[in-house]
Parts: sequence; C-alpha cells; structure tokens
Amino acid sequence: MAHCFSFASFPKLPKTAILFLFVTYFISNTLYAQKAKQDSLEQVLDKRNLSTGERILTLSRLATHHYFNDKREESNKLLDEASQLAEAMEDKQYLARILAIQAMHLCIQGDSTASTMLQSALDNLDENADPGTKGYIWYAKGWMESRNERRTEAVASFIEALRHYDGSSNINDLRVISSIYIELYSIYGHWKDLDNMEKYARLALDNARQSGNPDGLSSALYSLGYTFEDRFRGNNAQEEFRDSAEYYYKQSVSTFLEHEDHMTSRNQLSFNALGLANLYSEFYPLSYNDTAQRYLDIALKEGLKTEHYTVVTGVYGILNEYTQRENRWDDAEHYLNQAVAYQEKNPLPELETKIRLMEALAIVAEKKGDYGAALEYYKQYLTYYQQRFDNGKNGIRKGIGSKI
Repeated sequence: MAHCFSFASFPKLPKTAILFLFVTYFISNTLYAQKAKQDSLEQVLDKRNLSTGERILTLSRLATHHYFNDKREESNKLLDEASQLAEAMEDKQYLARILAIQAMHLCIQGDSTASTMLQSALDNLDENADPGTKGYIWYAKGWMESRNERRTEAVASFIEALRHYDGSSNINDLRVISSIYIELYSIYGHWKDLDNMEKYARLALDNARQSGNPDGLSSALYSLGYTFEDRFRGNNAQEEFRDSAEYYYKQSVSTFLEHEDHMTSRNQLSFNALGLANLYSEFYPLSYNDTAQRYLDIALKEGLKTEHYTVVTGVYGILNEYTQRENRWDDAEHYLNQAVAYQEKNPLPELETKIRLMEALAIVAEKKGDYGAALEYYKQYLTYYQQRFDNGKNGIRKGIGSKI
C-alpha cells in the first residue's frame, strides 16, 4: 500500500496515504501513551484472586499498549511473563494468543520468524478452545496476510475469524470484530470496491459503538468519511457525498478529542485532521481556507509531536496547494521544500511522493522564471521516475520467477 498524499491542483500526489494510514498506524515508531488506559489495565492486574487466564489476557493487553507506545522493552517483559504463565497451563489456548501477539509484533519489525510464530499459535489451538481465542488467532493470521499483500487469503482468514466471533457480546471480542471490519474496509479500498468499503466501515462503526472503544469509533468514522469522499470524487454532481464526508471526518476528529485520555494511538488524530483538511483543499472553495487551516494546524502539531513525517509532508503539500492557487510562488516553493525535508525524515521515504514533489518544484520554479532550478528539479524527477520503473520491472521478474 503506498503512503503518499494528494494535492488538489497542479501535479497531484497520490491520495492513498490519507486513504488508509489510520489502518496502518500500528507500524509507527512513536505512539504516545494514554495514561487512563494504562492505569485501568494495571488496576486489573492488582486485583486479588485474579485467575491465571485473566492475568495472562490483561498482561497481553498491557504489553500491546506499551508496544504501540514505543515501550517495547516493557512490552516484551510483560509478554514473557504472560508466556511463562501460559506455558505452565494445561489449556494451551492462552499460549496460542500470546504467540499470535508476538507474531504480529515480529511482523511489524520485519522479522522473518513471524510466520513460524503464527504457525505455533495455530498449532496450540485445539478444537475445545474458546471461540474468542479462535477468532483472535484467525484475526492475527489475516492481519499478517494483509500486510504481506496476500489480500485474498486475508479476506478468507478474517471471515473465518468473524465466524468464531458470531453472536459474541463480550466487549473485548467486539473491539476485535470492529478491527476486522476496518481491515476488510482497507482491503476492499485497495480493490476500489466502494460498496464493500461502505459496508465494512458501517459494520466497524456499529461494533465500535457497542464496545465503547473510542479508537475503533474514531477509525470507523474516518473510514466512512473517506468512502463518501471517494464517491464524490467519482461523481462531483452529488454534493451530498462531499457533505457526508465532511460530517464523518469532523466526527472522527471530535471523537478523538472527546476521548483523548483513553485513546491508544495519539497519531490517529493527525491522520483524521489531515484527511478533513485535504477534503477542504480539494473540493471546497478558497473561502474554506480558514477552516482547512484549523485542521492543518492540528495535523502538523500532532504529526511533529509523534514524529509521523508522512503526515507532516502532507500538511506542507496542502499548504503549497493553497499558495499556488493565490500565485504565491515563493511561499509555494517554501512549503514544497518543507515537504521534501520531512519526507526525507520518514523512515520509509515514499518514492512516488518524491516523484510528485520534484515535479511540483519544477513547475513552481518555472512560474518564478528560475529555469535553471526547474531543469535540476526535472532531472531529479526523471531519476526517481526511472527508479520506480526499474523497481516495477524487478517486481515483475520476481513474480515470474516465483511461478517457475
């Protein structure tokens, strides 16, 4: 999945990052801990007569919370403790869950042993396991398959997970169900299937509301916002699509701010705010500039705080677009250079974004009459373009080779 942003006019950057970044926030290096959630989990662990199974589950939830808040050492210690308790139990379903969590963590880190760990989780899952545990293991399987771009297999795994969760009213199960629907939304979004995008976004929203999970609620609202935005992009005559997109994006931001102390991922706020700002810049007149700026300020502040530089790049891209509309070429160049600088800080710089940034800088330089700079930007643009072309050829060759 590409992670780059679009500008409303001049050379457009692809919009797939605002599209799905909220789904992939799990791979961020810096997520800020929300103390209320951590405290509630620690209070459960302090309870007397807590069963071993419940202790294992709580340790795993706290470990996951720490992991996604850049506290991996603490997370690993908690998972090790949970694993030791689980291994001592005759009932291996708890061990299977811990192994699944560890597999997902390894997958995030790019560790090739992740698939082996997941297989161990499946091997420790017997027919008598709790349906919720079975559902979680199959969710983990689909989650990993999706991130390895095995989307058809991932859909099958997610459907199997939902089969095990069928009829559950357990709050923790409902939260996983909501996450599964968001994953399915993302996959169908990749396939440009708007009907299924809306279907799964609404199902995610329903389950997030039932579970009282603000993370899931904010994500589901965002995904509905994008679905309606994409519908409007395909049919500009239907302004109700645009207005629905604005409504759900606003709800996603306000939900985050309302439940700020209980959110797991701080950087989800920057994604949601940027999505709304981009909607204004792409589809609303300049009179909405001040409204867009309000959300750009949120996105920039949170993106810098969490060091999520893809978001910061997108903010400067949209600011550039506004200045270009007003023929403020010096400001446009400044914002594009800021976008380039923060794109380079990204641990995984996006080649497609680099291509579009160089193209935009070349055009701005031409508008300023600086043809020497424009030529240099075009040369860099061609270098990146050739690199993308070569990568594509190599990908085709690998695909052919894998079938021989």
